[in-house]
Amino acid sequence: MGQADFGRTRDRSDGRRLDGVPVAEPQTPAPLPLSEIEEAIRGVRHGIVQIIIQDGVVVQIDRTDKRRLR
Repeated sequence: MGQADFGRTRDRSDGRRLDGVPVAEPQTPAPLPLSEIEEAIRGVRHGIVQIIIQDGVVVQIDRTDKRRLR
């Protein structure tokens, strides 16, 4: 690899990086479950809504409700 190749990872027409490792093609993103997220947020007066994402996809929505006893 010459100095001009420094920092380049994808150079070959066969879809492999310069080091020979195949490059994954981008996936079309799954639609966001906005209605489920909105429902979780509406149901919380005091608490936390946590959205778990793996590989760019929402896989879990956690809701923790807190009860204030004042």
